[in-house]
Amino acid sequence: MELFNRIKKIAKNFTGSDKALAEKLGFKQATFSGYLNEKRQDNLWPILPKILELFPTIQRDWLYFGEGPMLKSDAHQIEPSSQFLVQADDTALQQALDRIEELENQLEVHKERIADLKERLADKEKLVTLLEENKRLSESTKDTATQVTLRDKIQSATSGRPASGV
Repeated sequence: MELFNRIKKIAKNFTGSDKALAEKLGFKQATFSGYLNEKRQDNLWPILPKILELFPTIQRDWLYFGEGPMLKSDAHQIEPSSQFLVQADDTALQQALDRIEELENQLEVHKERIADLKERLADKEKLVTLLEENKRLSESTKDTATQVTLRDKIQSATSGRPASGV
């Protein structure tokens, strides 16, 4: 296992993230993250003593050379910080589950609103169709009335009596 992978494993097991380990070591997160790859891992060598100081249960040979177990033989118990992370993970998991439930409830509300809007849109489309039909009928009636009026004027112009027959 490459040095940068061992450092990532330490970050995950002892602090929960690369960012948290960077803070403990006094690095900016972007700088530290840049060291966590094969090409730039040589920058990690100077900080190995600090890591051993922060986490005394880590086996030196494992950290430096990748040999043996990660933790010292008398360190079979979970680190307090790791125990905290397990509890923090449980809390984070519960918060995530609560958020999922909240989002599912919001999704149901939005689905109901969408169904209502679709129904209203269908009603609007029917209304527009009826208004267009009404306009067409109104224009048709107007045209018919104009034709009747014109015919009456033509008849009265050609005869001396009214077109109504009275």
